[in-house]
Amino acid sequence: MGWISDEVRYDCIHYRGDVPCVYRVNCPYCIHYYPMGFRILIFKLGAMGDVLRTTSILPSLVKGMPKSEPNQYFTWVVDPASKPLLENNPYIHRIWTLNEETMLRLQTEKFDMALCFDKDPRVTSLMKLCQADRKRGFIMGEEGNLHIANSKSEDALLLGLSDPYKFQQNEKSYQQIIHEMAETKEAGELYVLCFADDEIEKAHAQLNKLGATKKPLIGLNTGAGSVFPGKRWLTERWIELGKRLQAKTKGTIVLLGGPEEVERNKAIAAQLGNGCVDLGTDNPLRHFAAMVSLLDLVVTGDTMALHVALAGKTPVVAMFGPTPHQEVDLGGLGEKIWRDQIGPVMGAATEQTSAMQLIEVDEVEAAALRVLGK
Repeated sequence: MGWISDEVRYDCIHYRGDVPCVYRVNCPYCIHYYPMGFRILIFKLGAMGDVLRTTSILPSLVKGMPKSEPNQYFTWVVDPASKPLLENNPYIHRIWTLNEETMLRLQTEKFDMALCFDKDPRVTSLMKLCQADRKRGFIMGEEGNLHIANSKSEDALLLGLSDPYKFQQNEKSYQQIIHEMAETKEAGELYVLCFADDEIEKAHAQLNKLGATKKPLIGLNTGAGSVFPGKRWLTERWIELGKRLQAKTKGTIVLLGGPEEVERNKAIAAQLGNGCVDLGTDNPLRHFAAMVSLLDLVVTGDTMALHVALAGKTPVVAMFGPTPHQEVDLGGLGEKIWRDQIGPVMGAATEQTSAMQLIEVDEVEAAALRVLGK
């Protein structure tokens, strides 16, 4: 029986080992053999919007491969909360979360390339330990601090070291930055988010059930979570904007938000009355994203919902205050409105100190109507 091991195709993407593969044919006689080819490991745990933006690297890596490497095999390590955004992605073969099995496998398996776009010590340490012929992006140094694995990642490192560089000098989008880190050319796709037909059908059904039937469907994403409170626009401005868009478009206002926006959205809905529906704040992530993809416009701050909308090809009006607008590429899907932040930036900015409050309802309304073609 010594010949069996020599003829098993261990590098086939269909190979299981513990059970027969889906085709249930012995390897030497199988016409479905598909070698993994060039094995690529990606570390990007979160945040959700950044995970979505990082998917732009996938088609670029495939397109940039030499003809001698026709096949690629992608493994992505991600936080459980962001994992649904990677499901059904045609480029990704394995989605791993951080657990004991993942850590053991990363010390055993060998990859052709490892890319780390995350500064989290949990993965920069694994970037250091994993076996890969080429390593690009962030990595942990021997003293336990953040380093870079290749010189092309210097700009990405500098963005975290210098506020003047991040907020005033840098003009590159997040997608441009990670492509530089990976040393590959952009293929032109800003996001890869794919829905199954039944996901879209369920999203349609839920919107209809809620009463979101009169177009245009205008999403107002009113929150920003607790980490970046400065990304929030004042509640009274959302109410005023909603009233104006109801009057000008005769469409439906659809309120978006997370668990922290329950009371805020309830108050806004009470003021807007008929012609306003609350999408709810506890939808499963992919269901939420599918419903957002069916809207005609989303008005939002710099939050996960912004990237979900763009990934679903939904036009946006995006407002920026304590975060750099330069890093967000809308891909022609809408307009940006921003004010330069004075004082604390990023998570240190509060709702009261945020430059978001310098953005007037008039200009957001005008931008929304332009994007809608009204």
